[in-house]
Amino acid sequence: KAKSLQKAKIRFLEQADPLKSHPYYWSGYVAIGNKLPLFSKQYPILIGGLLMIISLLFIIYKKFIK
Repeated sequence: KAKSLQKAKIRFLEQADPLKSHPYYWSGYVAIGNKLPLFSKQYPILIGGLLMIISLLFIIYKKFIK
């Protein structure tokens, strides 16, 4: 979250006109609260595994129960 805020500030400063690049316009944006990442590196593995299980259950359902 902190890195994203930093990147957003830098991008703003690069694209803003000289008047808007004054700290008055951007220095008030600060990260407040939990600064931990929104997603862990484990989530893609868990989501992939869950999708595989759901797919297998669907295939089994179609093959044997239909």
